Amino acid sequence: QADRTKSDELIFRPSKPQNPPFFGCRQYMDLVGKIAVITGGTKGIGLAVAKDLIQNGASRVIISGRDIWEGGKALKILTDMIDNKDGNQKAIYVPTDVTSEEELRELFDYTATNMGGLDILVNSAAILNESSMWRRMVDTNVVKFYLIKIFV
Repeated sequence: QADRTKSDELIFRPSKPQNPPFFGCRQYMDLVGKIAVITGGTKGIGLAVAKDLIQNGASRVIISGRDIWEGGKALKILTDMIDNKDGNQKAIYVPTDVTSEEELRELFDYTATNMGGLDILVNSAAILNESSMWRRMVDTNVVKFYLIKIFV
C-alpha cells in the first residue's frame, strides 16, 4: 500500500501478513520416517538444522563432523530432545572429515547399509581460516560437494 504525503513522495507501508512467518521445516514436508544426513552437524547451522529435523519428526538424524568431542556433545543435545515413547526417532553421530574421500565413503556406506539410504542431505561442514589454510578451506567448502554427490 502506498500513501501520498504533502510533498507527493510515496510512503510504502507493508500490509499485515495473513499468517505469521513459520521458519520450521514441517511446512515444507512431512518428516516422519525420513532419514537425514548433516555434514558439519555438530555445531552452528548444522546443529540447528539437526534440532529442527528432530523437533519436526525426522526418524533418523545422522550428524557428522571431525571433532569427536563436539560430536558427543551434539549427540547428547539431540538425544535429550527425543521423546521416544515408540522408538521411532534416533540421533546418530558418525565422525567424518569431509575432505577425506575415504571417510565420506564410510559415512554414506553406513547410511546405505544401516538406514537403507537417505531422504535429506544437508551440506553444512565448512571452515574459515587464514590464507595459509586456503587449500584445506577449498577442500572442505567446495570439493566435498563433488565427493558427496558421487557417494549419494
